[in-house]
Amino acid sequence: MCGVESFGQSTRRGNMSLPFQETALGREFDAFANELALLPSSPDVTALELRFALLREAVAVRLAEPGRFTLNLPASLFDA
Repeated sequence: MCGVESFGQSTRRGNMSLPFQETALGREFDAFANELALLPSSPDVTALELRFALLREAVAVRLAEPGRFTLNLPASLFDA
C-alpha cells in the first residue's frame, strides 16, 4: 500500500494498542490543539480549549479499550 496504513492498522500492532497521541487521529487532535493555541486569548477561546480537551480525552478513552469503558458525559458540555 505504498506505506499508507488504514486507521485500524495504524492504531494496533499485534494485540497492543498504540497510545492515542501516536495514532493518526491523535496527531490530528494535537495539530488542531496547536492551531487553537495560536488564537488570541479570550474567554471564548478558553472555553473552546476546555471543551476540546474533554472531547480529546473522551475519544482517547473510547479508543483505548472500546469494550471496557462507557463514558457518559452530559450533553450540555457540547452545547454551543
